[in-house]
Amino acid sequence: MIEKYGKKGLAVVAVTNSPESEALKFADETKMKSAIGFEPSLASMKAFGFTGFPSSALVGGDGKVIWTGHPSGLKDDMVEQGLKTVRILPKYAVDVELPSKYKSIAKNLAKGKLGAGWVALEKALGKSLHEEDDKAALQKAADAVKTFHEARVAEANTAFDEGRIFDAYDAWDMIGKHFRAHREHATTAREKLKALKVPELRKEFDAGKRIAAAIEAHGKGKEKKAIKALQSLLAGSYKETKEAARAQKLLDAWKAEG
Repeated sequence: MIEKYGKKGLAVVAVTNSPESEALKFADETKMKSAIGFEPSLASMKAFGFTGFPSSALVGGDGKVIWTGHPSGLKDDMVEQGLKTVRILPKYAVDVELPSKYKSIAKNLAKGKLGAGWVALEKALGKSLHEEDDKAALQKAADAVKTFHEARVAEANTAFDEGRIFDAYDAWDMIGKHFRAHREHATTAREKLKALKVPELRKEFDAGKRIAAAIEAHGKGKEKKAIKALQSLLAGSYKETKEAARAQKLLDAWKAEG
């Protein structure tokens, strides 16, 4: 069902009390695509009222349990019903709850206009016209945007430290686009992008771009195209780049899958 409904918002988590090594071996052998949660006490079984193995529950986007039972009993129409309460946000979006008077800020953040939303939050917090509950909600939202930004910056810096120049560039480019209304962060993003487009990093950048395209193709089920792209990279002028090692690891993993 992940293949059919994953892009529509379905997330699957398998919970087990088995040793991690056994669970991971099983996941590898069965090419399991769901996340795995390790819970020795199986508290979630008690919470859902499960009495045997395997058992499953379908939870809607509103947090309400729609159905429980044996996994084989879960039908498509049940999943489709549950997905009606799921709201899929863009990758660069922050979902916050704010008083109705600030709904325009929440809307901007949900649309990915993070710089504009953050500036509006800072401006609202700078005033003393709101009640304490409003102030608490505004501060919580501002903290959420700040945390999101810091996480994206960390991703960009990690990519650079690992020699993934294209990934670092892509991350800073997205930061710049979604935070462009926040002068400080937009300026930092522009400076980082400029530093990554220097001639001495060009080959690593191009190799990383080709790897990103291969990963995207593989994610869409175009395994042969993805493998061919990496083989071409490793046979050409990019084989001496740092990215070539990553390409080889991906190639070995994908061949093993097949």
